[in-house]
Amino acid sequence: MTRPHAQTLTGKTQRGAAALMIVLFLIVVLALTALTVVTMSGSDVNDSTLQHNNVSALFLAESALERASYLLSSGTTCDATLMEGPQTLGAGTFEVAAPTPFSPSAGLCQVVVTGNIGSTTRKIQAQLNIGGSGIAFDTQSSATANDFFLTLTINVGSLPNRILVVGVADETETVNMVYYWDGVTVGTFTPLPPGITNNGKEHVELWYYLAPAVGTVQIFPVLNNNHWFAAGVVSLSGVDQTTPIDGGAVFKKGNNSTTPNVTIPTNYSGDWITDIVANALTSAPTPSVGQTLLWSASTGSGSGGGVGANGASSTKGPLLSAGSQTMSWSLTPPKRWAMGAVALKPAGGGSSSVARWQEL
Repeated sequence: MTRPHAQTLTGKTQRGAAALMIVLFLIVVLALTALTVVTMSGSDVNDSTLQHNNVSALFLAESALERASYLLSSGTTCDATLMEGPQTLGAGTFEVAAPTPFSPSAGLCQVVVTGNIGSTTRKIQAQLNIGGSGIAFDTQSSATANDFFLTLTINVGSLPNRILVVGVADETETVNMVYYWDGVTVGTFTPLPPGITNNGKEHVELWYYLAPAVGTVQIFPVLNNNHWFAAGVVSLSGVDQTTPIDGGAVFKKGNNSTTPNVTIPTNYSGDWITDIVANALTSAPTPSVGQTLLWSASTGSGSGGGVGANGASSTKGPLLSAGSQTMSWSLTPPKRWAMGAVALKPAGGGSSSVARWQEL
């Protein structure tokens, strides 16, 4: 027969062991729960940091685009001089890679930029419009005469920062003056010396006039003596009104050549070049690829019944990068020639803009 006191102790012992097991189980569960929470919290922190860095790196890359756009609008050329970086901004950096000249006829500059923060990098390739308002063709006119002057009439457009450039091609004579008349104002053009004469025959000169009036304008190139000659004028907008000429005009001559040419240095992206060529032919020369023909005019018979000088003019622009540029023509058959060219600087004060971009 079991004693009641022993039964009571055994029951208490069993109940105490069970309670202890429950407590230990709860402690383990709580510990695992706490560990899971900490792990999830740490993962959320890491995800949040990565997301922050990802957004910040893209912001830095966009800041690099703004920097490249500012440099272009300030006159920096679209070449290796545009390259910058790494530049520090906040907790990260950005960098502008060396651009590749892109589609000259479109006036665009291609750049690659990066934004970096921590171990995160975002890279963008973009095409930027060349800074400033940009030089643009307006209109042109040409004529020939066997006299000491001729009249050129054009209708100047209303775009800002205008310039007129006159080219004169003659067999022997030099230009005394080029006059401007818009119905109200009488003015004179500025010569771009020195001009050039080949063997006392083919002769070319370049003259310019800033800020012509909008509307009908007449230009009068006047020679020192009566002679056959050709002249033409081109109207352009978007040209710097303080320093319109990038450097100066360059002149050259040649004999028995099929390729009249002149090389001219340029210092700014967005420059435009205009040229004038005279050759001992009645047939017109042909401008090289990349040049746009403005006008071509034959002077007819020259002095003593010989062949006079044929005059022609072309443009090239906008240029995407600074550096030497060659303007050239084709002649058939080879003959004497004289040639001149001038580079025009784009107006500042404009702003470059992003034409298109994509992330790499």
